[in-house]
Amino acid sequence: MRRDGSALSPDRLVRGLAERAGVVLPAGAAAHAFSHHYGVTLGLRGVPGSVISQLMGHADPRTTSIDTTVASTQAHLRPR
Repeated sequence: MRRDGSALSPDRLVRGLAERAGVVLPAGAAAHAFSHHYGVTLGLRGVPGSVISQLMGHADPRTTSIDTTVASTQAHLRPR
């Protein structure tokens, strides 16, 4: 949230931080990719879908199922 109360665009925020740090983001990199990675990582760690939905701010659990489906198909890759 900005000082004036308006919402920040996650993509704009990530790009601004990267620019200030002197990092060149690859084409297509966006805050959504970081968000998706976060959801997949939580799924791979066995976090329940309902918890992932809450942490990611998804109103509809079906949105979260995309991340958890990817995670469940890759669960065999986890180190034990």
